[in-house]
Amino acid sequence: MNKHLLAPLLACLTLALSLSAKEIRLLTIGNSFADSVFVYLPQVVASAGDAIVMERANIGGCSLEKHWTLAEKSAQNPEFKAYPQGKPQYSLQERLRQQPWDVVTIQQASHLSWKPESYQPFASNLQQLVRECAPKAELLIQQTWAYRFDDNRLDQWKIDQQTMYRKLTAAYDHTAAELQIRVIPTGDAIQLARETQPTPYVNYDKAILKTLTYPDKLPAETGSFVNGNRWERTWSLCGVPLSRNQTRELIRKGQPIPESDLLKLAERPNFLSAKQRDALAKRQPGQPILASSWRIGSDRFHLNRRGQYLQALVWYGLLFDKPVASVTFKPNELSQDDADFLKRVAQQALDLRRRRP
Repeated sequence: MNKHLLAPLLACLTLALSLSAKEIRLLTIGNSFADSVFVYLPQVVASAGDAIVMERANIGGCSLEKHWTLAEKSAQNPEFKAYPQGKPQYSLQERLRQQPWDVVTIQQASHLSWKPESYQPFASNLQQLVRECAPKAELLIQQTWAYRFDDNRLDQWKIDQQTMYRKLTAAYDHTAAELQIRVIPTGDAIQLARETQPTPYVNYDKAILKTLTYPDKLPAETGSFVNGNRWERTWSLCGVPLSRNQTRELIRKGQPIPESDLLKLAERPNFLSAKQRDALAKRQPGQPILASSWRIGSDRFHLNRRGQYLQALVWYGLLFDKPVASVTFKPNELSQDDADFLKRVAQQALDLRRRRP
């Protein structure tokens, strides 16, 4: 090509790309099922030539009702600040007014997602709050996903994964219709991927877990979209289990801190529980203060890297209204074939949702 023609052509192409690029300011009002989209969405968006500003008002396990209750408390007492979890700095109202959001998302807590009676009036109340505090933002609702077959709560609820998926889908669709807002179909994409992936996840006999001892091989996680089962080391003080915070302070790089340091910490007010203090006082000569054991830990509902990537792809396609195929980012943990499959599933879930009446 003539070099005198090439320069103007490249300039036009650069201008066209810059004009088509978008930047979106996103605030999530949710829980851990919204936290997971933060893992890959920034890289997904950037790889497609767009930009996103992401902030959150998420609390682990938080339902629509709890978000609304916290907002009511802040309205009654401006000094009450519930976000972020663990180190309160702001109220939901303050977060909503923080900057001119383009999109605000809500969702139901996963353990309530299949119960339609749990959504209202809290979803409508939150919608009104968004209108008041972030009037230019579009409100969306993320459809969450069904638990894996081996999550014990499915047995408690007397439902299976397919039933949970159907019920939560109906609940989200009904709420979205009431609010006249769009649905982010993450749950559809996860279920579609589960049912169409080339190497499907194989259900196992849950009773086998009771027969295993460390380091026996656990059931395969191939094809899973959630974290699944794992061997985890747990610690106890004179036979009484440590809390998570105690473990962080007493165990360093997989080993207990020196006994002299441990005893100093034990003197700190409220560091040990009454049961732990009693067990320490009755410790037998030669008995170690801290001991460990292995157990099977499980997380059969939070997304793993495959699920998080699929979630980010769905969010990108809906938020930016662009083909998922334009995404070039791929997590290192995923093969190219798997990433391509997940892109196709994300686009299919979005297309099926758009074709709904």
